[in-house]
Amino acid sequence: MTTKPPRRLLNWAVVLLLAAAAGFASVEATRISLEHSYKDVLNTEAKRRAIEIMGVTMNGNVMGSVASLGLISKKIKEVASGQKSAQDPEVLEVLQETGKAFQATGVFIANSKGMVQSSWDSNGKPSTGLDINFRRYYKIAMQGKQNVYPAVSLATGQRALYFATPLYGEVSSTAPVIGVTVARLNLDRVDSILKAWSGPALLLSPQQITFASNHSSWIEQMAVGTTPEQLRAIRALKQFGTTYENGTPKTLPFDLGQEIVSIDSHRYAVARAPVQWNDPNGEWTLVLLGDLDELMPSSLRTVIFTASSALILALSAIFMAWRERLQRANTARDQAEAELKTYTLKLESDSMIKSYLAEVAADLHQAGSTVEFARIFMHHVTSRIEADYGAFYLWEEKSNHLIPIGGHGALPDELQQIKMGQGLVGQCAKGRTPINLSDDSNTDIRIVWGNGKIAPKSIVILPVVSVDHLLGVIVFAALQSIDSGKRALLDAMMPMVAINLEILERNLNTQTQAEILARQQAQLLDTETWYRGIIESAPDGMLVADENGVIILTNPRVDEMFGYRSGFLIGQKLEILVPDDVRNHHPKLREGFMHTGTTRDMGVLDKELRGVRQDGSEFQVEVGLSRLPALGGHGMCVCASVRDMSQRRKDQV
Repeated sequence: MTTKPPRRLLNWAVVLLLAAAAGFASVEATRISLEHSYKDVLNTEAKRRAIEIMGVTMNGNVMGSVASLGLISKKIKEVASGQKSAQDPEVLEVLQETGKAFQATGVFIANSKGMVQSSWDSNGKPSTGLDINFRRYYKIAMQGKQNVYPAVSLATGQRALYFATPLYGEVSSTAPVIGVTVARLNLDRVDSILKAWSGPALLLSPQQITFASNHSSWIEQMAVGTTPEQLRAIRALKQFGTTYENGTPKTLPFDLGQEIVSIDSHRYAVARAPVQWNDPNGEWTLVLLGDLDELMPSSLRTVIFTASSALILALSAIFMAWRERLQRANTARDQAEAELKTYTLKLESDSMIKSYLAEVAADLHQAGSTVEFARIFMHHVTSRIEADYGAFYLWEEKSNHLIPIGGHGALPDELQQIKMGQGLVGQCAKGRTPINLSDDSNTDIRIVWGNGKIAPKSIVILPVVSVDHLLGVIVFAALQSIDSGKRALLDAMMPMVAINLEILERNLNTQTQAEILARQQAQLLDTETWYRGIIESAPDGMLVADENGVIILTNPRVDEMFGYRSGFLIGQKLEILVPDDVRNHHPKLREGFMHTGTTRDMGVLDKELRGVRQDGSEFQVEVGLSRLPALGGHGMCVCASVRDMSQRRKDQV
C-alpha cells in the first residue's frame, strides 16, 4: 500500500518554486533598474567629457592665445599682408614662444590667398610657402569664425588638432579678415580625456570615422558602412590624409546605432554627446561605452537570488538594499550633473574674462601717454569691479618715488608722490606683493562722496611687475566688499597691464630719443648754414677742406681767383691749387690740411706761397688756416683764407 507525500513537502516545494521565481524576478528587476539609472549617469558623463574636450580646445588657453595674436599683433598682420619679411626675428620668436608654451607641433600665419607666410615647426621644417587654401579650417577662419579642425597632417602623417582663428586687419573683431593664424597640436589633450574613461571611448567625425579612441585598433575604422559616393566625398576632403585613398575602410565590430552593444561577450551601454568645433560638415560626437555586466557580477546575482528566496524579512531586506543602491546611483547622477553645471559656469566665466582682457588690452594699446594709459585703465576697471576709488602710481627709478598719474574718486591734490616703503602703497611697491584690507579706517584713503569723504570698506593694492621689474602700483577701494570674483579679474589683468605699460614706456623713450636727435640735427644744420653764410660773403677767397684734404666748400671769390666755375672745386684735392714743386717744398701746408688732428700752429702758412690757376698760370698767394669743428659729418675741418698777392707785389716793385 502506497502513501501520499506529506502536504508539508508539497508546500515546501511550492515555496521553493515561488522563492526561485521571486529570486529570478528580483535579479532581473534589479538588473533592469540599475542599467536604466546607469544609462542616465553614462549620458551625463558623456556630456561632461564632451564639454571638457571643448574646454581644452575651443575655450582653452591655446585658442585664446592664437585669437589674441590675430587680433592685436601688428607685426603678424604686417607679415600676413606682405609688408614685413616672413623671417622677421620678432615674429618668429612670437610663433616659437606660442608653440612651446602650449606644446604645439607648429604655429603659422597664412595670408588671404591661403599661402603660409611665416611659420614655426617643432621638427625644424617650417611650413612657410605651403598652400592651405583647400583646408576647411582656413576657409572657416577666413569667414571670421574660430574653429578646431581635427585632421591628419600632410607634413607628418600624424593626427592633429588645428586651432584656427581669423587674422584681422585692425585691432577689432569687426575689421576685415586678412589672413589666418593657426596652431597645430597633437591629439594628446583629447587622447588623455578618452584614456581617463574606464571603458571604451571613441571620437567620431561627422562622416562617422573613428578619429580617436582609447582602443588603438579602432582608430580610422568607420562606425557604419560607406557607399562609394560617401567614400569619394571623404577622400575629396583630404582631412584624413591618405588613409582612405585605397580600398574600402574597415567597419567597427559593433553597431553604435544600438543603445546596447556586445563586445567580447560583454554588454555595453552606449552614450553620445556632441562636440562643437564649428565643422561645416556637422557635429563631432564623443561616444562612451559602459560595461553593464560590471553592474551585476555573478556574486551579486547569487546574493539577490538567495535573499529573494528567503522569507518576507529577507525579501524586505533585499528590497531595501535595492532601494539603497538605486539612491546611490541617483546621487551619483545628481553629483555629476552638479559638477557639470559648475564646470560649465567656470568655462563661461573664464571665456568672459579672456574676452574682457582682450578688449581692455586693445584700448590700452592705443594710449599715447602714461596719463592716458591710466585714464583708460581706470575707466574700464572701476566700473567693472564697482570700485568707488582708484589711484594709479608710476614708479620713477631716478627719484625713487611713485608718481601719481591718474585717479578715480579722489581729489588730485591728495594723490602725492610716495617714497619706496612709505605707507601701504610704498610697502606694496617694496614687497611687490598685493595688500588687501577690509573695514580698516586707519588708512589715509578716503572716497570723495558729494561734499564729504568716506572711509572705504574694502581696499586692494596691487603691484604692477614685469619679470621682477617694478613698473607701478594700482589702488582700488570700494564702499562695498570686493568679492573673490572681482579680485580674480584684477589678478588676471595685472600681467596684461604690466606688458602693455612696459611697451608704452619703451615706445615713449624711443620717441623722446628721436626728438632729441632731430633737435641736434637741426642745430647742426643751423651751424653749418651759419658757417656757409660767413664763408660765402667773405671778401677774400675762402675754402673749407676735410681731414683728408678734400675741398668741401668754396666761396665765389676763390673760384674766380683760381679760374674755375662755381662748384667745380668741391670734391677736389687741395693739391690742385698749388704747383707740384710748391707741394713738395711746403710740408707744413700738407700737414695743416691733411693732418688737422695735430696740435701744431694753424696760422698763416707762407706769404711766398704760389697758386696755380685752371689755365696753368701761377700767381703769388697768402694763405691763412684755422681749425673748424666737425661740419656736416666730415669730421674735423680746416678753413683756408686765400689772398691774391700778385698786384701788391707789382705795386712794391
